[in-house]
Amino acid sequence: MKKTVLTLLGLFILCFTLETTEAITYSTYGPEYWQNWIRRVKKTRTTYRSTRRTTGSWGPNYYRNKKSSVTTVVPTEPSRKSTSIRRSASRTTNSSGSYLEVSSLRVQVNPIRQKQPFAVIDSTPVRIFEVGTSHVNNSGSSNFVEALLLDTLTFQMFANNGLATDPTKFDLSVNSQEFMHDNGQIETLEEDFQFDSNGQVTLKFGNARMSKGDGLKFGIDLKIHNPETTPNIPGSFQIRLLDAKAVKEVAQTQVSTSFLGETISKTVAFNPTPQTSGTPIFSGQTRQEIYGKAVSSGEDVVALALRFEAHYDDMLIQEVTVENAYGSDIDSFARRIQVIDQETSYVLGETGFSAGQARFRFSPPVRVDREDERSLVFKVQLSERVNHESQDTRFKLEVPPENVIVYGYGSGQEVPEERKNFAVDTQTFIAVQVGGNMAIGPSESQPQGFSANESLERVYSFKVTNPEAKDFSLGRLSMDIRLSGLDFSGGRSADDFELKQIIGGREIDGTRFVPSLGAGNTVIFNADNPLLVNRRSEAEFFLRMKIADIPSGGSDTDSVSVLFLQDTSRQVGALSTMQAGNANIIWSDHSARPHSISSTDWLSGYLLSGLETNSKVLYRRGY
Repeated sequence: MKKTVLTLLGLFILCFTLETTEAITYSTYGPEYWQNWIRRVKKTRTTYRSTRRTTGSWGPNYYRNKKSSVTTVVPTEPSRKSTSIRRSASRTTNSSGSYLEVSSLRVQVNPIRQKQPFAVIDSTPVRIFEVGTSHVNNSGSSNFVEALLLDTLTFQMFANNGLATDPTKFDLSVNSQEFMHDNGQIETLEEDFQFDSNGQVTLKFGNARMSKGDGLKFGIDLKIHNPETTPNIPGSFQIRLLDAKAVKEVAQTQVSTSFLGETISKTVAFNPTPQTSGTPIFSGQTRQEIYGKAVSSGEDVVALALRFEAHYDDMLIQEVTVENAYGSDIDSFARRIQVIDQETSYVLGETGFSAGQARFRFSPPVRVDREDERSLVFKVQLSERVNHESQDTRFKLEVPPENVIVYGYGSGQEVPEERKNFAVDTQTFIAVQVGGNMAIGPSESQPQGFSANESLERVYSFKVTNPEAKDFSLGRLSMDIRLSGLDFSGGRSADDFELKQIIGGREIDGTRFVPSLGAGNTVIFNADNPLLVNRRSEAEFFLRMKIADIPSGGSDTDSVSVLFLQDTSRQVGALSTMQAGNANIIWSDHSARPHSISSTDWLSGYLLSGLETNSKVLYRRGY
């Protein structure tokens, strides 16, 4: 009986202890926190009483504790769980649960407001920002912390206009006199960093060192890259700090960055006094990469490219008039002409031709900065209808000096003719209904050598290609054919040559081309009936030749060379008239309504750009 009573008493004490433990919330706060907490606690009394469960069985839960409290005002106390979360936000743990030190870069940015727009274009630096960087770390004061190395700051120019339209005219630099550590140690950074064409620049600090709690202070200055080539015109812009990077000294890992202050500068404005540095001269030159060619209807082509240069003053082009050297027929076959800034691809103007001229009036004027250049290209778009029977469809665009009206910004006066230095050499184009993209050249596979047995042997295969959506016809082809180590038996004659049309590698009875001899090494093939080259198709041919050995021949390097001949002048007429002339190529773009062999829409091979310009050499043994 005594043993049973002791057992029950022990159970009672155990239950009471467990319940009391549950009433206490464990915390990791220090003594100072709890002293303040106790002061805020008003009279609090918590009593416990035990009540018997309404159950007939005995066991560990026979007694339960009821908490009966007097009115209590207790400040909210964070639980153990919430305390852990709070600490996780400021300190990082590793896989074993130990806390790791965390370093970061803090950048304080203060923009500087200018008092008034700058009136002088020179190399004087302009303060844009005051910047402070610091190494922030959460570890204790006695712990070793790896230093940070400041790597780069990246800035972006935006809202730029006028003077600042070209961002490359400006630099950013770090003021070396104020680039110092908080401890007074001075670093030097004697370098300017130029903005790129997208208005972005990255300042490189050469890994300036910051130990824990250390920092750097410096100014960011704006400078004009080259005052001699910077226009004396108004302009404004702003600069934004985009990014800052720092790495740990040993680990070389990048740390996070936070920004304080304003990362966008105040507006930087320029309103310089116009001036000249000498007698203004305005020059214009043609770009040599423009080449004349045939252009099909509905297509567009850059027919003129001019590079303008300004000397001793900033120039403003107010008007440019383009002329066609071949007269006013261009009014009907050119739909429009555009002038485009070659660097930006921006269309500066668009108009049509009238009396063979196209006039562009620019608003605002096109600016050419002093000692700089600006390239303009002129693109012509053709109409869908071109007619050779009644029009001269050649066009050659010219811009004489008197057709450019330009003012000096500094002088405020129009540049006279004697101060315009132009060297213009333009190219001729020809508009055709179809065929501007015609190509005549060697086939992918060639005969594997040939024999010199005085019989017609396959020597060369070629294709006539029409990639366009309309048909054209072919009436003549001419080739320059030369032999090396070989000869023609009995001398060269027309029956030593033959053209055979092929499909799928097999010869067919297609269009018959009759050979004849021209001057020198020229062989002419006139079509009995014109060859129709359908849209988006090709016609393939074999050139057959009768070749004989010569006493010194018989070598594998014996060869035949073939070159298709073009024409240097425009000829137009009926097919029979053209074949009676000396054109090397005769073809028709079917521009006449209706088209036939007697219609006068047959053309010479003038400005056809799809012909091979080098001879094709074919060796006797096929290599």
